[in-house]
Amino acid sequence: MASQSRILAELEVTNGNASHIRISIVYRIGGINYFTSENQKRGLYIDVTPITKSENFISYTGFSGTCMFVKELKRFSQKQLDTFKPTQEQIDKVLNHVLGCNNMQVKNHLSLA
Repeated sequence: MASQSRILAELEVTNGNASHIRISIVYRIGGINYFTSENQKRGLYIDVTPITKSENFISYTGFSGTCMFVKELKRFSQKQLDTFKPTQEQIDKVLNHVLGCNNMQVKNHLSLA
């Protein structure tokens, strides 16, 4: 089975409880989110998550990242996942939200779109 996510970038963090911020495009099947009781759309999302990388593993801190819906899809398409390019404005909106909520700063802010 093909992966249903694509990593766009991992930005190094200068302060906070993580070593990097991972920015990905992820396909989600949608439906009810039982934590928020919201109905989520099926499609592609920008996912921004603080991670801690070491030699042999990557660790995540629960509920420290977030995502934003960017493209509706009726079903999973590897081609759509591989070729979709979110706008820089969309990436910045989600990235700045996660950085602000976790009191973090990135070393180099890259243009990803």
